[in-house]
Amino acid sequence: MNNVFLKSSVALLTGLVFMVFGLATGYCQSYDYSLFDVSAESDVVANTAPGFQPFSTAVDGTWENISTEPHLGRGPNVVVTYLDQIWSITGYNAENAEVRYWSPVTDTWFSIRDSEPPFGWNYARSGAVYGTKAFIYGDGGGGFTGLWSFNMATYEWVNESPAGSGPSFGGIANPAWVADPDTGYLYLTGGATSLGGDSLATVYVYNPATNTWLAPLPDFTTARNVHAAFIFTNPGSGQKMLAIAGGTGVGLNFLSSTQCYNFSAGVWNAENADIPALPIARAAMGYTQAVNHAGGQELWLVGGADSGINALADSLFYDVESGTWVDGGIYSATAVYLLSAVTLNNEVYKLGGVDDNEVITGEASRRIRPDLPCVNHGDVNLDGQLTAADAQLAFFIVLGTYSPSYEEECAADCNGDGSVTAADAQAIFLTVLGSGTCVDPL
Repeated sequence: MNNVFLKSSVALLTGLVFMVFGLATGYCQSYDYSLFDVSAESDVVANTAPGFQPFSTAVDGTWENISTEPHLGRGPNVVVTYLDQIWSITGYNAENAEVRYWSPVTDTWFSIRDSEPPFGWNYARSGAVYGTKAFIYGDGGGGFTGLWSFNMATYEWVNESPAGSGPSFGGIANPAWVADPDTGYLYLTGGATSLGGDSLATVYVYNPATNTWLAPLPDFTTARNVHAAFIFTNPGSGQKMLAIAGGTGVGLNFLSSTQCYNFSAGVWNAENADIPALPIARAAMGYTQAVNHAGGQELWLVGGADSGINALADSLFYDVESGTWVDGGIYSATAVYLLSAVTLNNEVYKLGGVDDNEVITGEASRRIRPDLPCVNHGDVNLDGQLTAADAQLAFFIVLGTYSPSYEEECAADCNGDGSVTAADAQAIFLTVLGSGTCVDPL
């Protein structure tokens, strides 16, 4: 493509987009500490990371850094997703306890003014979401006891007072929460009676719709904390399972074992019977779930520490359909434990943690999925139809003001030449008008 055509394409598309949407774009890549000052007019302040650059063109299936969480991040930390954003709710960092969220649109962190929890910084490492609320159980320190919630729509903290049979401990350190997407129930698994206290084998069940603790599940076999928890469907039997994996047990014994609870039978199966043991004993890792392009379930573990208490920079996932543990690659950040992992738009993210020198990091990474077909159909926002909004989003990718997922980037490459340019955005717009076409029909 010659420069004259490129410039004319940019000019034409800019005019079309601005004419249709009446929008102008702006983008700041410089770091300005004044951004941390919250104006009286807004509850939200943008935190642009130092040295931020737009996403590199990452190799399919590898990890790449995203914008660093401000105030040095947290470790341990409670991280969840809500409204296509990643929310850092709470955790350990004495410098700043504000709630903040990350937007994939601009790769920018935003802090919520006056959102510090009443109990201040803490050692929480997991939580679960229902509706607009993230639920966390106190670790027992500094007034952080019982069940708490943070409402991501109203920015309010509430010390919940559920009915029913909840935990007998005011604080549980290092449990693993997991949400059941079918019932909405939240499962609080394991943990310890206090920081450094005895590990637990308990599973408490919370119904956020009625603010009620339901009857707890039977205890699992090996008490553990700083472990992982998942809910998945066994492809052979079709039965729903609650799984726990790794962590530390009695006497700081690092565990590689897994165990699954069969909801239909109401029993815990034998350890390692449903999911084989982890390749190595691992604890204090991030955990999350995703699906592959065929709809297969993946149970992810990211980072953590080995039995020598060495921070790990690798990731792996259990492929439920094949019944094997699969290498997920090295994330492109400092090796850490006491981190969190979440899934946004079916891509796995790693956030925060503590390195081998016990230094907290705000480094964050995402993994580009290796198994998704690259389809060049022009439906950039993946809503199933071609509109001017797709052309606009493709143009924002060209400008560097939007950081696409793997699927979005493929969709924006309308001509299928391996890169997203103004010519692709123009071609998508012409396709919308009925006078063009992309390589792959929608």
